Amino acid sequence: SSLSIQGSASSFKPIRLTKMPEIFSISNANIDKTQMAVLSSMFEWPGHIVKKSNTPKENAFTEKEQTQFTLGRQHYLTNCSGCHGSDGVGIKRFAPPLINSEWVLGDEKRLSLILLHGMEGPIQVDGKRYDSPDILPVMPAHSTMTDAAISSILTYIRNEWGNHAAPVSSRTVSGTRHTSQGRVMPWTAKELDKHMQEVKEVETNK
Repeated sequence: SSLSIQGSASSFKPIRLTKMPEIFSISNANIDKTQMAVLSSMFEWPGHIVKKSNTPKENAFTEKEQTQFTLGRQHYLTNCSGCHGSDGVGIKRFAPPLINSEWVLGDEKRLSLILLHGMEGPIQVDGKRYDSPDILPVMPAHSTMTDAAISSILTYIRNEWGNHAAPVSSRTVSGTRHTSQGRVMPWTAKELDKHMQEVKEVETNK
């Protein structure tokens, strides 16, 4: 089973051990490099001291953003974890990982568009290519969800499992929904990148 490392791990002080845990001396296919980095920041042993800079930063959320994050977890577990996993590592034959994903941590408008209209493969995530049958052919649209619900999910996935990115506001989702009104087809990665380039050009020329 996949190992789940929650974003709250950063609140712990490193645990002192007498020797290096066996998990660090073997190649474990079930643990990715992001999770391994979080694990290494949780333990100290002779020859390995955790520096503060290596410890994941705690989210500097306002009270409102923390509420949004908590709500986002609930929405995520209900609507998204069936394909992306409760630990964000993705589920084989269903969906790619969200941990260390440039789609999750990148432009918040681009990420909003993915939830609003869905997306079809192939897709590159953290240096690996995902396509059917390794994942489902299409991620469905979630346009029936409210702006608040979508923004809370985005805030959650951008700040869980070692991810760290700015919260997403309901206003951002609402504005993105308005500018892409009428779209009924899911995005391909190429189409989405082209669309974002056009959006940036319009904003630059304003």
